[in-house]
Amino acid sequence: MTLSLNNTNNTVLKDGTEKQLTSKEFGILSFLMDHPDEIHTAEEIYENVWKEEPFRCRSIICVHICHIREKLESSHSEKILDSFWKRGYRFNSAS
Repeated sequence: MTLSLNNTNNTVLKDGTEKQLTSKEFGILSFLMDHPDEIHTAEEIYENVWKEEPFRCRSIICVHICHIREKLESSHSEKILDSFWKRGYRFNSAS
């Protein structure tokens, strides 16, 4: 599987097929892809994408991660984003 980001229109090419993401979804994916295989807390993701102090952001990030997965992962075995209970999320560069 190959993923590439287009910063101009917030789209992702997955195996040659264009996928549309919201600006926040795109920002989260871009941030995680810029730091592959590193686990980031919801607070770190929020600070880097929203550019403000995090406040009760875990559920916000969780919802956006779910939407990214719905749009980009075609099966449960195809993991683009990994979750780590009470630790955070990471881009799975091995996918």
